[in-house]
Formats: sequence, structure tokens, C-alpha cells
Amino acid sequence: MKFGKRVLTKVWPGLFFLAAALAFHLPPALNGQWPVEDDTKVFFFPLLVAIHDALRAGHLPLWTPLIFSGYPLFADGEGGVLYPLNLLVLPWLRPEVALVVLAVVHSSLAGLFTYGLSRELRVSRPGALLSGLVYAFCGFAVGQMVHMDVTRAMVWLPLELLLAERSTQSARWDRYRWTVLTGVIFGIQALALHIQVTLLSGLAVTALLFWNAMAPARGEATTPSPLAGEGWGEGEAPSRLSGEGWGGGVPGRLRRLTWALVQALLQTALIGVIGVGFAAVQLLPLAELAGLNYRVLGLPQQLAEVNTVWPGSLITLLLPRLFDIDSRDFWGPWVKWETAVYVGIVPLVLSIIGLALGRARHRAFFGVLAVGSLLAAMGSMSPLPVWGVLHQFPFIAGLESPGRFALLFSMAMATLAGYGADALWRRAPSPRLVAAVLGVGALVPWGGMGLQATSLRLTELSVAGTAFAEAYLHLPGVPTSADGAPLTPARVTALVAEAMSPQNVSVAWQLGLALGVTVGIALLLARGRLRVVGPILVIALTSVDLWQTGLAFHPWAAISALQPEPPPALVSGIGLDRVLTLPTQGAKDGPTDPNRLLAAGIPEAAGYSSLEPDRHLSYLSTVMQGDDDLLDLWNVRYIAGHPRVNRLLNYRQVIFDADVALFLGKKGDSGRTVEFAPAKAPASANALAFVAELRDAQELVDGEEVAQVRVKATDGREQLFVLRAGNDVSDARGGLLGELPANHLRGEAAY
Repeated sequence: MKFGKRVLTKVWPGLFFLAAALAFHLPPALNGQWPVEDDTKVFFFPLLVAIHDALRAGHLPLWTPLIFSGYPLFADGEGGVLYPLNLLVLPWLRPEVALVVLAVVHSSLAGLFTYGLSRELRVSRPGALLSGLVYAFCGFAVGQMVHMDVTRAMVWLPLELLLAERSTQSARWDRYRWTVLTGVIFGIQALALHIQVTLLSGLAVTALLFWNAMAPARGEATTPSPLAGEGWGEGEAPSRLSGEGWGGGVPGRLRRLTWALVQALLQTALIGVIGVGFAAVQLLPLAELAGLNYRVLGLPQQLAEVNTVWPGSLITLLLPRLFDIDSRDFWGPWVKWETAVYVGIVPLVLSIIGLALGRARHRAFFGVLAVGSLLAAMGSMSPLPVWGVLHQFPFIAGLESPGRFALLFSMAMATLAGYGADALWRRAPSPRLVAAVLGVGALVPWGGMGLQATSLRLTELSVAGTAFAEAYLHLPGVPTSADGAPLTPARVTALVAEAMSPQNVSVAWQLGLALGVTVGIALLLARGRLRVVGPILVIALTSVDLWQTGLAFHPWAAISALQPEPPPALVSGIGLDRVLTLPTQGAKDGPTDPNRLLAAGIPEAAGYSSLEPDRHLSYLSTVMQGDDDLLDLWNVRYIAGHPRVNRLLNYRQVIFDADVALFLGKKGDSGRTVEFAPAKAPASANALAFVAELRDAQELVDGEEVAQVRVKATDGREQLFVLRAGNDVSDARGGLLGELPANHLRGEAAY
């Protein structure tokens, strides 16, 4: 009996988070539904099928001839070819089943590892359970479900923090034993593979190591908990850094600090070396492939700031569906799942309490981590240039989407929420505080009335729109239309009015949760048996809050629809010929969108990947201008996609096709020449006019040279024309609604 009790004590947290993951993922899956976005259909699921087929056949998928006319699938890494959990699951289960199983496993591990981290930080069991639920099902986690590499990688961050914390609280060689294990976990995370999540995790672990070095443990408050039992209100073990032999006074403290910082530096280096070494078999091919992509030159800060968290979006911490039009569309800045910061109403309140009232020595660390990561997620719109500074560092310079710093924000808020629950629990019961909290709860209906008044006023203004709505439409990343209708100042004002009205079901739900928060906090401060109900209510409210928000986050589609249904002409047997797949405009719903034929074993000339080699992109760009000879060299037999309609336009008596360029060039093409001769030479002309455009060139300044055109006459004379940004040509989208502004003047629009 004692043995069974000990086993149950050890395994019940894992069973709890497994049950939570099953409750979230399994009911829709059993109904044949799964959250699906573009990348699920055209990238992650096709790669999952390819890896499954290869592993089931007993070999690693080093190369596939089915996309990009041949592509190093292993080097890309985003499919997680060597990721241990993929190797354990994919060979044995059908891809559709593996998709669900891996999601359940990763959600379970994310919660369990966060629970372990909180327990290492001396948080009570209920507080640790709360922290685990927040991290496993927060807005960032459920938003990134459609990016399997992000989901795989984010799971390991709390375990890395746990091991790093344990290493700093260990003496002598034990410290480095835990450090080595931390490096191994980083290696597993690197195999996951999402470089940005791994780098962000490295920043967090490094910050924790140096924080502990500068602020060694002084022990935590040991106020006994009202609930008897192990794990409630335990004091933290004293630091092993404070041994004797260093001498006293200021010189002794300086020597201790210097040695602690040296150890933190050694630990950081050791973790990095072990992690990179462990995953080198995957990282080295990835680095070689990345060297063939434009990202190797680094992304200008403006271009890297896609998917930035707009400061106004912080209201989604309270109203997570503010920018949703039912479940049909999203009218907020950038991409919904790349800018999600929601952590739940209950955890948000408890994290603020934990930061303000808690006595745990790490609460300041996680407070700084939460604020710093949120500022970084805001990119250049932040009051402090956190992202701008970080983007100057190697590796980070080639990354984009500052909004992914919400990963660290979610981790910090999850931990602080556990601290907040403990801070309330450890306070002596107080009827006065209970009355005060319930009094605050009584103000929630007044808040609802204020929202209703604001909504009615905005409805009145929506006829003409507001200046705020006009300014909003000029923010980077704001769509020009939503749910099939243009976004105008009047419509934006009307959407805000609807999104803030308590008559809106989602707003009424949030107000109800706010009332539940006050009841839960009151129970945590109550006397007697009522107090035991407090943690149960807090955990239940958090679960329901995060699950209902998560289940409404993405559109749902049939899992079976992830398998492509190619046209009969392709199914009948294409042999060694290839298909040139053209992407669908808008949502990638076509059965022949790039990569979708990969799951059917049909070879494509093109494909879809963030690491598409530049030389392939250049060849494809030339082919798209209508060179049939290049299609023959490519062995393309079919072109699959929507038909392209040529648009012959006339601008100042210059007739041109908007979809076909005579000359193409890209960054890094300096010195490359392209020759063009008229079809009927010699040709005579008394004037030369250009219709040209730049793309993704917002960082160019006025007068910067972008191209030279040299005209040669039959008698040997030459005329040189230099095209300069701002003076002669400008970025085609710079300054348009929802796009980044250009640093150069905007030229005339030819079309």
C-alpha cells in the first residue's frame, strides 16, 4: 500500500495534465475535426506524411524528389526528422492519428514541465497545477498549434529553466551535472526544430543563470500553510554559494559575486556547446541550406517586424476575441496566432498579485522577464527599443516576428500566477479582505455598464467613423478587408462597438469570468472548509477559460481533408514528369497548392518552404514570365492552379503586362546583367520610359541606386539610365494601408 501511494504521489501530476490534454484535444479529434490554417495544409502535414512514409520504410528522409524538383528535406529540419518523439510515434501511426497523438503528448509535457519548474521554485501543488495549465493552453500555445515545430520546441523551455535553477542551487560537481543535462535538453529542443524558440529559450535560461549569480538565494518565507501536507509553504533551501572561505565585508562579497558570475558564464557556454553538439547532425545541414536563402544576409529591421504586437492589442489580455468576426475572420494587426498574448483572466489577476504581494525570490525575475518580453514583442512600437537591440545580435538578425516573444511572456505569467495563488493562500484568513474582494466583484456589473455605454457611443460614431479608426487602418499589418468586405473607418468603429458590447457573448463570458475571479480569491482568503474550495475553483475557472478560448482560436476542418485529392489527370500516373503548382490567391484551399501533392507522391517543380533556395526562386520567377523552354528543361508536363489573366495596361502610352516583367533582380544581384533585344531589330525610338516597382524595399532611402539600364545603339553609341529609390521608383506597397512605411518618397502609381 505504501509503495502504491508513493507511486501515485509521483505520477498523479502527469496523469492530471494528460487528462487535461485529452479533454482539450480528443473530443474534436474523435469528431474528425482539427484546427487548420494554411501552413498546416501546405507544409506541416505534407512533411509529416513524407517523414512517416520514410520512417515506416526503415530509412531517414534525407531527400525528396517530390518538391522543388528535389529538396533536402532532412536539412530543412522543420519536419523534425530526428526529433525523438517523432521517431517514437510516426513509424507506427497513420499521419492523421499521429497528428492528434503528438498534440496530446506535447500539451501534457508542457503542463507537466511547468508544474515541475514551479515546484522547484517552491510553489504549492495547486499553484503549480495552475501554472502548468496556463503555459500548456495559453493563447501562444493554442495559437501555435498549427505550427508543429513551434509546439514541439516550446515544450522544453520550462524543463530547461527547472534544470538550470537546480544547477545553481547545487554544490561543486552536482552543479555541472545538472548543467550538462540542461544542455542535452537544449539539444532535444534544437532537434524539434524551431530556431527562434530555441534562441528565446537560451535567452531565458542565460538570464536565469546570471540572475541567480547576482542574487543568491536567501531563503523564502516559511509561513505555514492553512492546508497541512507536503509542498504547501515549504521554505526554500539555502544557497550553496554562500559557503565560508571567501572572507567577510565588501571584498568578500565582491569575490563571491565575481566567482558566481564566472560560474554562470561557464554554465552558459557549456549548455550551448552541449546543445549545439547534440543537435549538430541536424543544425549543420540546416546552416548550409539557410546559406542558400536570402535570410543569410539578415533581414532589415523593418522587414523583420512582421507580426508585431501592437500596444493597443494588449486589451486582448482582457477581451481575447476583440478582433474576431465570429469564427470567420480576423481584422487585427498581422496574424492572429503570431501576436496572441492571452493567458486567461484568473491567471492575469493572480500574476499581478504574485508580483505585488508574493515573497518568492524569483518573482522579480519573472516580472522582469514578462515586461521585457512584452516590450520586445512590440517591436519598434515599444517605448523601449528592446527588439531593435536584440535584432543586432548574430542569428537573431535573420529572424522575424517579434510577436513570438509572447512565448517568454506566457512562461513568466504562468509562473507568476502560481506565485499569486500561493501569496493569497499563505495570508492569514481575513473576513475583512474577503468582504473587500467581494466588494470589488460587485463593481464588475458597473464595468459591464461602462462597456455598454462605450459601445453605444461608438455605434453612433460608426456612421462616419472615428479619427482613431482612421489611424488604426494605417498601422502595419492591418488587413484592407475582413469577412469579404473592405475595412473602412466607419466599419472599424462599428466592429469595435460590437466587440465591446456586453450583449456580445464573448464579452459577457469575460465579465462572468471576472466575477468568478473575485469569488475564487475570496475563497482563498476565507476560513474553514470554504478555503479548500478556493484552489479547485481557480483551477476550474482557468481550465474552462483557456479551453473555450483555445477551441475558438482557429477554424476547424475535417482531418481527412488534409490528405490531397489531386485531379484525375495527375492520379492516372505522371511518371517522371513534374507538375508546376501555382499558389491559390488568398487562403491555400486548392487541392494542388504547393506541397499538397507531396502527400500523394506526385512530383512538383515548385514547392513551399521558408528556406526555399534563392536559385530556385530565381528560376521560378523567370519561368513565370512565360518562358516555355525553361518549363521543358524542368520536365514540367502539367501546370496546376488558377488560370492567369494577362492584364495589358497603358500608362502614358507605355503598354505593359502587370504580371510579366522584362527584367527581374533582387538584393545581392549587384553586378549581374540581363540583356534584352527587340523582337524586330533594329528598332527606332525617340524616347524611353520605364514602368518599374520595388518590393520589400521599404528600408531604401531617397537617391539610393537600385538598377542601371544601358541602351546600346547599332552605331555603337550608349546611353546609361540609373534608377534611384524615391526619385524614379518606389516600393509598390510601402505606405499602403496595413503595410510598413517606406523610407523613400512614394512615386507615381502606374496601376
